[in-house]
Amino acid sequence: MADERILQEFKSLQDGQAQLTQMVADLVRIVGNINAAVEELRQDVDFMKQEMGVMRQDIDALRRDIDALRQDMNVMRRDIDSLKVIAVQTQASIDDIRETQEDRGNLLDLLALRVSHQEAKLLGMSKKR
Repeated sequence: MADERILQEFKSLQDGQAQLTQMVADLVRIVGNINAAVEELRQDVDFMKQEMGVMRQDIDALRRDIDALRQDMNVMRRDIDSLKVIAVQTQASIDDIRETQEDRGNLLDLLALRVSHQEAKLLGMSKKR
């Protein structure tokens, strides 16, 4: 009986050792899976860091482009303001030219009328002779 009991305890110890071995193997597998997941996450994080660096460069480039566009718009606004002044001056010049043309047209009409009157006088004089 003592032998049986020793055998049972030995068997129980072996079963316990097998369970412990299985548990250690399961733990090693779990740790391996976790390590693989952690490594994959590290790679993802590294990739995201690289992508963020590229995005920061892109954002900086966009900011520079926006600043350049703002400067261009300011130049264009100044040019438009200058063109407005020139347009007003040109319109004033056109109005002056129209007024001058109208005055000269009236003067020409008056001169034409005087010439016609003088011609009529001359014709009247030549008929009297």
